[in-house]
Amino acid sequence: GASALDLQHLVARDQKLLMATTLLLIFLIVALMLRSPVAGVVVVGTVAVSYGAALGASILIWQHLLHHELHWAVAPISFIALVAVGADYNLLLAMRIREEAGAGLGTGIIRAFGATGGVVTTAGIVFGITMFALAASNVLSVAQIGVTIGVGLLLDTLVVRTFILPSIVALLGRWFWWPTRITAKARC
Repeated sequence: GASALDLQHLVARDQKLLMATTLLLIFLIVALMLRSPVAGVVVVGTVAVSYGAALGASILIWQHLLHHELHWAVAPISFIALVAVGADYNLLLAMRIREEAGAGLGTGIIRAFGATGGVVTTAGIVFGITMFALAASNVLSVAQIGVTIGVGLLLDTLVVRTFILPSIVALLGRWFWWPTRITAKARC
């Protein structure tokens, strides 16, 4: 009815502000924790790409395959959930790479992945599969939100955190940590 339409317009107007503010605050937190604005941009950028891919996959599934219009609440609710969890997982990996980078960047990435990979990957898969359980809901918007968040979590866990983030760290090398310098620890 009219109330739902008013709410939809209100959320649509505020969604851009919500997204920009959320990404800016997460960028500031990540940049401060990693002491690098470049790392902040990479972590936030990978999370934003992961969200965009999840929303695109959800549109493909719901609108093109199942012929249901995507509910207006799916995008903002999925954004908050995916950005919060994705930033957390990616920040955890990046912080661990930073801790281990003294042994060399390649070794640091391998050690960081070994230390965080099993726990974070399992957590992401369990959370993603749990969200897919919402697809059985009789409420279409709840099912769509569950599928979108589930796809996003699996993409972030299995693709972005596993391949893309470590690859970007390796490609950027010392520039990923700019302006901080990561130096190799002396071997005994």
